[in-house]
Amino acid sequence: MRFSFHFFCAGLLFASGLACALDLSWDILPENEPLAHKLDMRLIPAIKALRAGQANDADGAREVKRRHGRVLAQTAKADEFVVRADAHITNALLAEIGRTGAVITNSAPKWNTVSLRATLSQIDKLSRIDGVRFITLQAGKRHLSNQSGGWVGSCPNEAFDVMNLNNLPENFTGAGVTVGVLSDSVTDTIQVNASATFSSTGSAPNIYISGSIPQNSGDLPSSFQVVAQNNQQENGPGTDEGEAMLELIHDIAPGAALAFGAVQATDTEFAANIELLQSAANCKIIADDVIMFDEPFFQDGPIAQAITANRSAGVLHFTAAGNEGNTGVTGVFTPMNPNLGTGDQPHSPPNGQAFHNWGIGGSTPDFLPIFLPAGDSLTVIMEWNQPYQSFNLGPGSQAAFDVFLYASPSIASNNQALVAQLGNMGTVGSPSGDPSQYFSFPNDYYGVPNDTTVYLCVNHFHGVLNNEIRVVLQDTGGNNGTYMSFPRGGVNGATSFGHPTSFSCVGVGAMPWNSENLNGNLSPETWSSVGGGFGSATCPALPFYFDGTGNLLPGAPVLRNAPDLLAPDGCTTSVFYTGWGYYEPLPGNPNGGQFNSTAYSPPGPDWFPTFVGTSCAAPNAAGAAAVLLEAVPNASPDALLSAMETSANKNTVPLSPNPVCGNGLVDVTAALQALAEPPTITSPSTAAAMPEASFLIPSPPQARPPSPSA
Repeated sequence: MRFSFHFFCAGLLFASGLACALDLSWDILPENEPLAHKLDMRLIPAIKALRAGQANDADGAREVKRRHGRVLAQTAKADEFVVRADAHITNALLAEIGRTGAVITNSAPKWNTVSLRATLSQIDKLSRIDGVRFITLQAGKRHLSNQSGGWVGSCPNEAFDVMNLNNLPENFTGAGVTVGVLSDSVTDTIQVNASATFSSTGSAPNIYISGSIPQNSGDLPSSFQVVAQNNQQENGPGTDEGEAMLELIHDIAPGAALAFGAVQATDTEFAANIELLQSAANCKIIADDVIMFDEPFFQDGPIAQAITANRSAGVLHFTAAGNEGNTGVTGVFTPMNPNLGTGDQPHSPPNGQAFHNWGIGGSTPDFLPIFLPAGDSLTVIMEWNQPYQSFNLGPGSQAAFDVFLYASPSIASNNQALVAQLGNMGTVGSPSGDPSQYFSFPNDYYGVPNDTTVYLCVNHFHGVLNNEIRVVLQDTGGNNGTYMSFPRGGVNGATSFGHPTSFSCVGVGAMPWNSENLNGNLSPETWSSVGGGFGSATCPALPFYFDGTGNLLPGAPVLRNAPDLLAPDGCTTSVFYTGWGYYEPLPGNPNGGQFNSTAYSPPGPDWFPTFVGTSCAAPNAAGAAAVLLEAVPNASPDALLSAMETSANKNTVPLSPNPVCGNGLVDVTAALQALAEPPTITSPSTAAAMPEASFLIPSPPQARPPSPSA
């Protein structure tokens, strides 16, 4: 994966104050310069400054992270990066990499990948090793969090009643089933580990936790297994979102055994810990709530492939569908110049002839206007239908696209791009690199933020022309609580991508647990990510073109429906909150508390922290599956999911199935009845198998969980 990411701003300075008049144009490197072909282009200006003695490791890292930090994997050390080296792994190569001083955190021969923590100087040395094909900054990840039954321990899980567990014919508790969770951490915060009885024994993958505060209060079982702890040196301290997910499952399935694996910083570590939950903890149900920014859109990457392998071993995997609402755009690349060829087009600067026509009309249909409120931060992720080169997924892309962000809809010489992310992927007959671009732009870059409109442009540099492109826009929300908005030009707003859209994974959308209106209609969260399919004309099914080695799938594109199910969110846990606000329980008085006035969301009904987001919905659905698996222990993953989907409550707004609610709200009592009947197994995610359904894209989201830095 090769990127070039430039800010064209007057007075570009490193944070140390050195006036580095860096030449940021594409031709700063000749074609025979190793860095031009082996290194993530976002690092090149800093490494050139390093070579020239204009900056040190700390200065360069600070500048790169200031510009791109929101979309990059985090490290505990300010001068280090998490990087991914693509190489055929041998012991000799690993030894040579080690001599650079970089710290090898993960080696994955299956994926031709070595993950490292490295400074700029060490990255410079890595780029000179013959066996290293290319190096990229590791993409960041996003956690998708934003008197009742189900009361185990100090606080309830309101999803228990909403998913109709209180009408089961017997008291099924998930006994005999092990449920695994993947998230950031489970014991990193003092709300969990500040107990005199806290104990962590053993070593991975057989670490056992006991005596934590939630365990002492009965909100977790007395002991649970951890196959991989959060690596704080690599990732920094976690928020214990994983602990909250385990609490929700324990409320729904208190008889189930629990296990946890940290996601870590890279796709390959994520995939490895998915497999560990099955092989080391014997999990039959797994839930996660993390999306990696560099997961493929048009083929299954390492995470989706690990889930597929587990599915074959009898594991059903649930994941958060996402919290991005309908802020996506999908379509076939349409150049402003219809006679455009496949050869190189100008891109530093561009001339506009190869810009994509967004179909929004007006005099500048190639400039997508995005309104950003003051203090908002925009992340853009774009992919096109070419195979990946990273992770041993294929030969790479035969097309290269650039992405630009402008302050006004013009390419005049006096309107230099705010962001210029240049592509140097392969071309027709010479594939290389990954078909992916992503960047972040904060609306406080120039100091005091103001409401503004920026303009997104996609430029075809060279290669195959008629690619399908998908763009997902994410934002953090502005200072006044509003979010970005933009015209869609009649195309769909799909924002689910990566493993939540895999055939083998169960993507779960979110619905407030108390959303049912007087007519019995169930409304999903306005920000729950839009998928596609189910016969929708406005949000067609999501296309997949390639297998895990880059070969074209038979009958490609293969269309997939997403998400699969809907489950409640906004539920309470004993310690975790999403940063939206909560009531703090008073010591010795669980029915009273004090309001945290620095946050914004409504509290749970019992004044415990409120867990908002599809991160809350996914473990609720997983807990329901554990109860069903106890009741019918021989049920296969296919039979279990088929029963949950066919029996789901379809009385949603709009009626399910649709690209936000999937097949509807989980109904455990109805699913158990469906399991007791002879099942008719179909491929639950196959678009062609689903009935026609009308669906209207919801209005742009006005409230959703915050995007934690990762």
